[in-house]
Amino acid sequence: PAAEELTQSWGTRVEIKAGATRAVHQHDEARFHLFVPLTGKFELTIGSNKPVEAWPGQAFYLTKGTPHGFRNTGDTPASVMEIFVLLDSPKAAQQAPILRRSGEDAAIVAQALASVMAQPAAVAQSKN
Repeated sequence: PAAEELTQSWGTRVEIKAGATRAVHQHDEARFHLFVPLTGKFELTIGSNKPVEAWPGQAFYLTKGTPHGFRNTGDTPASVMEIFVLLDSPKAAQQAPILRRSGEDAAIVAQALASVMAQPAAVAQSKN
C-alpha cells in the first residue's frame, strides 16, 4: 500500500524567545514526531531523562505519547522544526511496522519537511 493511503503528516516551524521554555507536553495523536532545531541553542527534555543540549541540525525522534519540553538557552530567538506523522485508521496502525521496514516513513518525512520549510514560522506560546 502507498504510504499516503495509510498515514498523514504535518509539520511546523516554531520560534521561541531567548530564555523561554515550552512546558513538557506530549502528542498522543502522532505515530512519531521529529524534532529538529534550526537556529539557536536548545535544552531538550525527553521523558524522565535529564535535559540534553540540542543544536541546529540534530534530529530527535520521538514515538507516540513521549513527554518532552524544550528551552531556548541562548540570548537570541531560536527556531525548531517539528514533523508529525499521524495514523488515520486501524488499518494504518496494523500496517505501520511494514511501512517502517520498507523505508516509506522516510519519504513521508521528506515530503513533510519540504512543506514545513515553505511555511512561515509560528511563534511559540511560552513562559520566560
